[in-house]
Amino acid sequence: FGPLQEGGTFVLNSPWTNAEQLRENLKLEFRQFLVHKKIVVYNIDASSVARQAGMGRLINNIMQTVFFHLANVMEPAKAIELFKVEVMKTYKSKGPEVVKKNIDAIDMALDNLHRIQLPDGWEVARAGETQRPLRERNMAVPNLVTDVLDPMQLREGGTLPVSKFIPGGVVELGMTQWAKRAVAQKIPVVDMDKCTQCNKCASICPHAVIRPFLASPAEMKRAPAGFETRRATGGNAYAGLHFRIQASPMDCTGCEVCVTSCPDNALVMKDVERALKDGHKDAWDFAMTLPSRGERFDPFTVKGAQFNQPLLEFSGACEGCGETPYAKLLTQLFGKRMILANATGCSSIWGATAGWIPYTVDKKTGRGPAWGNSLFEDNADYGLGMVLSISQRRLHLAKRVEAAIQALVGTPEVQSTLVQWLEKKDDKEMSQIVGDRLQGLLKADADAKTLPAELKEVWRLRDLLGRPSMWMMGGDGWSNDIGFGGIDHAVALGENINILILDTEVYSNTGGQSSKATPLGSVAKFAQKGKRTQKKDLGGLLMTYRGVYVASCAMGANYAQCVKALQEAEAHDGPSVVLCYAPCIEHRTKTGLSNMGNDMKAAVDCGYWPLYRHDPNRIKLGEPAFQLDSKITNGKVKEFLRNQNRYSQLERAYPEDAKRLVADLDAHLAQNMELMRRRAVDKGTTAVKELIDGLKTELLVVYGSETGTAEAFARRFAKYAKQRGCSVRACTEMNDVCDLPSQDAVSVVAFVATCGDGEIPGGALVFRDALNNFKAGDLSKHSFIVFALGDRSYAKFCEAAKFFDRKLEECGAKRAGDMGIGDACDEDGPETGYTTWLPAALSALGAPAEKESDTPPEPPFHVEEVCPDGHPGLTATPHQLCPPGAVLARIVENRRLPPSDYERDIRHFVIDNTEVDLPFNLGDAVGLYPQNLPEDVEEALAWFSIQGDKVLSLRCLDETASARLMALAKQHTNARQIFTEVLDIFGKPSRSFCKALAKFASTTEAAELKAIAEGTRFKELQDASASFFDIFKMFPSAKPSLAHLLGLLPAMKWRLYSIANSADYTPGVIELTVVINQWPSKSGLKTGTSTKHIQKLKVGDRIAATMTNGTFTFPQDDRTPMVMTGLGTGIAPIRSFVQDRLYKKTVLKKEVGPMVVFYGCRHEREEFFYKEEWELYKKEGVLTQLVNAFSHDKPHYPPKMMFVNQRMEENTHLLGDLLGKQGGYFYMCGLAVAVPGIDKALKGAMVTEGVCTKDLDDKWITEMKECGRYSQESY
Repeated sequence: FGPLQEGGTFVLNSPWTNAEQLRENLKLEFRQFLVHKKIVVYNIDASSVARQAGMGRLINNIMQTVFFHLANVMEPAKAIELFKVEVMKTYKSKGPEVVKKNIDAIDMALDNLHRIQLPDGWEVARAGETQRPLRERNMAVPNLVTDVLDPMQLREGGTLPVSKFIPGGVVELGMTQWAKRAVAQKIPVVDMDKCTQCNKCASICPHAVIRPFLASPAEMKRAPAGFETRRATGGNAYAGLHFRIQASPMDCTGCEVCVTSCPDNALVMKDVERALKDGHKDAWDFAMTLPSRGERFDPFTVKGAQFNQPLLEFSGACEGCGETPYAKLLTQLFGKRMILANATGCSSIWGATAGWIPYTVDKKTGRGPAWGNSLFEDNADYGLGMVLSISQRRLHLAKRVEAAIQALVGTPEVQSTLVQWLEKKDDKEMSQIVGDRLQGLLKADADAKTLPAELKEVWRLRDLLGRPSMWMMGGDGWSNDIGFGGIDHAVALGENINILILDTEVYSNTGGQSSKATPLGSVAKFAQKGKRTQKKDLGGLLMTYRGVYVASCAMGANYAQCVKALQEAEAHDGPSVVLCYAPCIEHRTKTGLSNMGNDMKAAVDCGYWPLYRHDPNRIKLGEPAFQLDSKITNGKVKEFLRNQNRYSQLERAYPEDAKRLVADLDAHLAQNMELMRRRAVDKGTTAVKELIDGLKTELLVVYGSETGTAEAFARRFAKYAKQRGCSVRACTEMNDVCDLPSQDAVSVVAFVATCGDGEIPGGALVFRDALNNFKAGDLSKHSFIVFALGDRSYAKFCEAAKFFDRKLEECGAKRAGDMGIGDACDEDGPETGYTTWLPAALSALGAPAEKESDTPPEPPFHVEEVCPDGHPGLTATPHQLCPPGAVLARIVENRRLPPSDYERDIRHFVIDNTEVDLPFNLGDAVGLYPQNLPEDVEEALAWFSIQGDKVLSLRCLDETASARLMALAKQHTNARQIFTEVLDIFGKPSRSFCKALAKFASTTEAAELKAIAEGTRFKELQDASASFFDIFKMFPSAKPSLAHLLGLLPAMKWRLYSIANSADYTPGVIELTVVINQWPSKSGLKTGTSTKHIQKLKVGDRIAATMTNGTFTFPQDDRTPMVMTGLGTGIAPIRSFVQDRLYKKTVLKKEVGPMVVFYGCRHEREEFFYKEEWELYKKEGVLTQLVNAFSHDKPHYPPKMMFVNQRMEENTHLLGDLLGKQGGYFYMCGLAVAVPGIDKALKGAMVTEGVCTKDLDDKWITEMKECGRYSQESY
């Protein structure tokens, strides 16, 4: 307001229509400015006028009318009449309806313009009012904002001295977070009961103002009241976390794209003032304090990508901009290592607005995109120069690292890290991880300036230790017109460059001029009568170069395809180009940019914008390089075009021309789509010979796994199927194939475990939801077969697999064979059923016949000792491995619970979760990864004659290997670590292992091993609890190499333990009650691998742990009765439930309902754990009754044993009242063999107490389970 002179006129667009409302809402210093300068104040609610006139949010002509009325540049009435004439001319081509709306808005403007008379004292501070800052900012603001950007915002930039700016022509990232423009009148608000946690709203948001957040129970304690969450869903990666979608009221533009794109109608627009009163600003401010948890999830999924912090936020792009969602996604996938050359155009303007830079840095690592801008003419050359210079600088860095290795400078750990970086320098992930480790090792000497000469240059070039992701970005004008020559040159060179093209089909930034990307019949500047030539097929042109990856995307039409295309493009070793359809304000869409995502979908559905991916790497696999991802079109091209004024205005102005041009465009699109369909099935002449000769069966192997067993079987199957001559498209989680209807025909092989009481595994929940939404016939091109894994001691045996087996057929997939069943209770566990099912399944799938061979298969890993030329060798101790999805948690207590003279060892085992991200909810369970003991490992290494401490580098050769095994290739290791932390060599063998081992044995021993695999002797080995290692020792001729052992032996899986404490009652720790599992066998007393490891662990040691979702359901009302049975260490979760209610009663002051515990164990003295605690719970009035059943104590024993179900039978009135009459919840935790007796006691109590009749008791207990009032955790 600097230019506003004394006595000048000020017009405000606001809903505040009188002096008092203005006084309440305008800042004190601004009111004082208006009064002291004697400013004449007017107010108009132009936004309301626009809505009434049907103009949406467009207020420019309304405010222009006010200007003519007040400015007196000419006689006001005459000026407004002339203005109307110009409006009619301007909007004539858009039709009479648009013209009428604008004229109505002009006519209504002056009726709603009010002069505000400012009463005396209006500028005086109200009671308690103080001066407020220019922007509502809650955190410490950088000097650059207050000293430079704020004055620029106030139009005082000309007063700034040069000294205020950063030398070198650079600007800091992340400045838009301080802008807080508050321009939205309405913001999106979520209904968490409707939200399915798909994250599509965050994906499509142009300004990164609506995001998904994950909070732990501990973090939720400081959440504001309005921060409403639901438990995060989607698998064990989400265990212990709470989910919320939250928008920023001060940064949102109110575009509504998230609302119109939400598939669940879970978002509504709410007046921003109402939203602020409801606490949405506080909710956003709190959300921004939460840690980023993106590393937990696969970033190359729609949902997972949105948990990565967007490194492009709050830009100045138009509301509803179609360009920014792609650029934002690019930063979420690669932003921490991205270098971006941005062509001048819209993307360079919203990407770098005079200091307010929307590109930002990751709050955990401080890394973010390095951005630079060049002109249309040379941006491709600019970006290519960046690629070449980075390549040369990294080559120089590698030579310096080689020199440091040869000079043997630094500690052994420094030497090992240098060697490892040299190996991994081109690995996108590991180059940064190893580089960070190297920087940590060198920092102290670098700070002290004592680095050896050979390492000084390595330190100077440390910014290049991580491999950068190199990108160019620009619009269609750059890529199709002025900059096409540069792109063509860059692509033709074959360098590893990535190009993102944001195609708005016009020169958006300069006013909507026609480009070669403008389609036939579209009206644009320089094409007022409709463009008379077809849109340039840039993707088709670039595909003519061999080795170029090209993709066409439209995010709102297919989110997953867009993520996949960007992933494949960046991974491609060579040029890659991704073309993105970006709706723009210049399209003049009748529904406005609020429907930007739906406009993308409409463009794809009608065939206007085809989705495809052209990947030259597929040719090597005998597959067509070109994949058409939008094969089905609805033919509604004309309807799509008529929704955009750039087409419909031609229809009004030149109807005959429009009819001809639209018909030509329609025909061109149909012809183009047909050509693409043909290309998508053309494998070409360079397809791999084996595939041409008849690899007929293509398989898609998927798994729904909770503990890793189903995944292990799936990967074994995929590997074996490939050996049999099948083509395996992928071996992946079921959640990753939700796009199955759009995939090419394939045979789906599904391995499905059942968790809890018939529950779907987390890795299959999203696919379950997708299947439920598929229509009959959606999967008609596919065939399928299912293998189920379960335990027949459970009532809902293999229930999850049965569901998928049924639903796949209902959706049209053809059944290839009957469902196989792997039962944990069989002689060889699930292996028994799998061995029977496998031959029949492969035969039904059309796999080629097996070629018998006694030759060992190729190992899954290449194992190499690390010893550079002229180097004495490395012996550094490797870092403890952390399995994917796990954390290394510190042990804070490992206490024996029974007396030392008791035969059984049971532990109170406690790990710290304040140092690692391992939150949990009530009822969750923790998975602990065991290790083999040092003395056992030493014996195994000696048996195989393997040196344990030589540093090894592993390279995985088997893409079906598990993530656990693949992780071995990510760091240097040694054989000792592999035998200690990975190989389950002391685990339980299978028949198939004996058969596989025979290929490594002498002729005599091989015959014996085959006989074991196929005969009754295997049962004898089971009875003796023989381990893998025992069988190796029985057949000394079979001594596979370490590389082969990694294929023969399974990796150790985590063991699941129920959590014994409430996170609220005892925060910061995870408490477990663990029995050291020992049993007699024919070969002596045996101890389980996991509990043997736990028994030896000391306080301060670390153990790899992962959290899993519990299967318990809890009443919403804490006054609801809870009846619980805990058998042995099954008392652990029961203890946590009681602690939870104790916390709610004593700390939260809530009223809680009755709790009854039936506790069963052998002896009171030795196994009645936490006795003092139970007394406390009763004293505090939380535990209503504790009923014990000490099975092996007097007076009943001997001869009789007393079990929990018998105690329940003695308390039928208690059960009938709490469960039958008061609607309580029942929990059973313990051995599965006790379930029938407990169920019988429950049913008997309900009949005795008149809750149900005898003929309906089974129905009663079934309904209890189905409605979640009966939870069971048995083993």
